[in-house]
Amino acid sequence: MVKIFLTNTDKIPRVVEFKNIQEVERMEERFFDVQQFYGDIIGMNIDSVEFCPNNTPPEKNDEILPWLWLIHPEWKDEILELADSKLKELIQEYLNDGLK
Repeated sequence: MVKIFLTNTDKIPRVVEFKNIQEVERMEERFFDVQQFYGDIIGMNIDSVEFCPNNTPPEKNDEILPWLWLIHPEWKDEILELADSKLKELIQEYLNDGLK
């Protein structure tokens, strides 16, 4: 699924309601990780998050993959295959924290 968004950036969801995000109870943790390492590519609304890439088209490793991990943490395996070392480390730390 991730590769579809990388090849066709027009299909990337731009606004996702919290109720449609798996592991929403830990979304804030993912949000702050992404914001710290990738900048302000995500807007936080009252009931949703919004993809706000700085580049057109969005960059794969610095924008698309972190965004997809925020809204679809269940895609972690596919994202890990494509991620840069920084995002891989964030995802691994997130997974390890979830085991505690």
